[in-house]
Amino acid sequence: MVGHATAKTRSWDCWQTCHIYLLLSLSEEGREVSIRSDILERLQYKTTDDTTQHLVLAALSGPEEVEQVLSGKVVDRIPDPEATDEDKVPSAYLKSISVKGFRGIGPEATLDLKAQPGLTLVVGRNGSGKSSFFDALEVLLTGDSHRWKGKPAALKGGWRNYHVSTGTRVIARFVVEGISGETVVERNWQDLAKRVTDATQYAQHHGKRRTTLEGMGWTEPLELYRPLLSHPELEIIASRPSGLYDTLSKVLGLDELLTAHQVLAKARGVREKRSKEVQGRLAKEILPALQAIEDDRATAAFEVLSAEDWQLDDLHNILLERQMPSMQQLLDLTQITVPDFDEVVSEAGRVEIAVLALQEVTDTDVQRSSDLADLLQQAVEHHDRHGDEWCPVCGNGRMDTEWEASARCRIQELRTEASKYRTAVSNLKKRIADARRLVSPVQLPTEAPLDLSTLQKTWKMWGSLPDNPAEIPKHLVDQREAVAEAAQWVRRQAEEKYSSREALWRPVRESMLNWLPGARTAQDDQLATAILRDAERVLQELEDELRNTRWEPIEKESLQLWRSLRLQSSIDLESITLTGRGNRRAVDLKVKVDGREAAALGVASQGEINCLALSLFFPRGMLPESPFRFLVIDDPVQAMDPARVDGLARIFHQIGATHQLVVFTHDDRLPEALRRLRLPCHIKEVTRQPGSVVGIRDALDPVEQYFEDARALAMDKGIPTGIAAEAVPVICREGLEAACMERIRRVRIGRGERHLDVERKIEQANTLVPMAALALLEDTDKGPKVAAWIEQRWGRDLAETFRTCNKRVHEGYTGNVHILINQCTRLAKRIQGV
Repeated sequence: MVGHATAKTRSWDCWQTCHIYLLLSLSEEGREVSIRSDILERLQYKTTDDTTQHLVLAALSGPEEVEQVLSGKVVDRIPDPEATDEDKVPSAYLKSISVKGFRGIGPEATLDLKAQPGLTLVVGRNGSGKSSFFDALEVLLTGDSHRWKGKPAALKGGWRNYHVSTGTRVIARFVVEGISGETVVERNWQDLAKRVTDATQYAQHHGKRRTTLEGMGWTEPLELYRPLLSHPELEIIASRPSGLYDTLSKVLGLDELLTAHQVLAKARGVREKRSKEVQGRLAKEILPALQAIEDDRATAAFEVLSAEDWQLDDLHNILLERQMPSMQQLLDLTQITVPDFDEVVSEAGRVEIAVLALQEVTDTDVQRSSDLADLLQQAVEHHDRHGDEWCPVCGNGRMDTEWEASARCRIQELRTEASKYRTAVSNLKKRIADARRLVSPVQLPTEAPLDLSTLQKTWKMWGSLPDNPAEIPKHLVDQREAVAEAAQWVRRQAEEKYSSREALWRPVRESMLNWLPGARTAQDDQLATAILRDAERVLQELEDELRNTRWEPIEKESLQLWRSLRLQSSIDLESITLTGRGNRRAVDLKVKVDGREAAALGVASQGEINCLALSLFFPRGMLPESPFRFLVIDDPVQAMDPARVDGLARIFHQIGATHQLVVFTHDDRLPEALRRLRLPCHIKEVTRQPGSVVGIRDALDPVEQYFEDARALAMDKGIPTGIAAEAVPVICREGLEAACMERIRRVRIGRGERHLDVERKIEQANTLVPMAALALLEDTDKGPKVAAWIEQRWGRDLAETFRTCNKRVHEGYTGNVHILINQCTRLAKRIQGV
């Protein structure tokens, strides 16, 4: 049976070791390609425009590059940062933790560890100070402790141990690959320090200058691959799924994408804010002001700005236009002038003179003189052609040379008289035309913003000159005053309305002129915002693809770890998915209970939640990118049933094959499971004495420890012999019971019995005889046969030793306690080894 159990254990060990190495290889393969190269390759298969692709690439380098792309610059590829061997942080193992005056540790105590792969258990009762080592290391490396996060300030004040008054100090020593000697990280608090953050810290490689954790390149890895898991952190799945999401995203190397998201979102946010401010000013200030103005310019501007797409060039033209029609009309009306009074009087005088001149020649028969002159001119021309002869008309007068001379003189006289008349008529007509032009009505608008009827009427009457020229001069002068008064009224009204409208328009115009550049920018911003949104969408798609690809190997390992830990649990974890974004990001755990889907955290016990947390912790902490080859866990066994403790022991053993694993626990089931499964580990026992004096020693097998304690008691000269004689048999009996329990668990669980069933049988066999019967004869009812069974196989002396421990505990022992201890030790080894 023992051989079978050992073979089974070795087979499981081999499989699990291969599985862990598979995790490491998959993780390396999943992250060989840089995030930028991966994105560039995937972008080639995206059906997006060039600008969107350029924006995605530019966002990886920062806001300046994004702005350049939005301004028209082409980004073909963002180069990857060149990594050198000097940039790689070397691997580190934890060598020791020294603590003074911190929490449960008073005088300085040092926990020495083997700085190499392997499993170390740090055990001790509650209050022994073991967890103070963990908390001290956590504060040393991270500056804080999950024990205090989210707790009231009053609960954070217990970090100092008041048994020490000379300051508080935590020192951790490491062995770092490629560096000879120790690497030291130290944090000191002065006596007056009140807060855990009031400390000085330094880090130093051997032979190097002092620096900080950041200087050693540990700050970011401590966040990404956190090698510490405190018990409060086990609850992170239930309490802060978004925090777990952020951590795992960074582990996957997606923090560049998160930063790129922020760059794009910020660029979009700036533009949306500007656009919102422009829209707000338009809606609250400009449009109401335009509606309140009776002005063509305001109406036109309102129409432009009320449209879905602003035609800002049209608005600019409106603002630059000197006047719109109605305003131009008002401006023109302010310039209306009536001919000057003196000019009207002068024109009237000229008409009057022309009238008088015509009257002087009016009695002359101008037409008869003109006709007679024409007739005589024809007669003279006839004489010139035919010579002297009698008048062909009357026949009485002779047309000779003397007649011709007399006729020519008469023609001249007649033509002079006719010319004076025509000149007077022409001059009068000209003067009337000039007067008519002088008083012609000006061209007034048909739809004027003022009442022009009086001006139109009076000017029309003034412009309608009398038919009798003699009446025109008086008409010109008399009608001019009414026209001048009407024109003056129009000018005054136009000036008042023009000034009033200008007073209302000017500030709105200035406001729009100031608003216009921002509006143009807002229009550009709207286009840029749409492009940025598209880039964010594409980047989110890429992030989802990369997250799934890179998360797959870690998820696979986490699921396998869970299945190794769940054992007899009815809950089956099917997938672990990083979902959502922004405030809705979370780690989605898909589980089935007895084959039916259920809410993971709603159905899981605290022990199962702890197993889930461990399943997520190990793959993250064991990624090859982590420089920390050590993992430190505080109290992982709490709330776990025995079956899971066995699974956890196997997991811890296998992790110890590649990493230094240090586990703090007060639960003796874990060391017992490791011994029973024959999985090697180092055990450190922490004890605490008065004055917060903490001691650490290498722990023995629990059975051996009982007998060592018995020997120490027997040899203590300060204890009376009678007391030792009473106490030693009790301790020896407990040692034999422990040997029996170890055998019961090893044999029964090794052949496949349920952990709970085995523990129940141990609990029922609560004294030495039934316990031995269960261990040796596999039946508690065979207790009376145990001593004979021992005598038959191992001799009478060991059988007598068994009887002594069973009876003399109550009766008192009178023999040699040292011989009793040795005999019990022999018997316990027989029980363990059978």
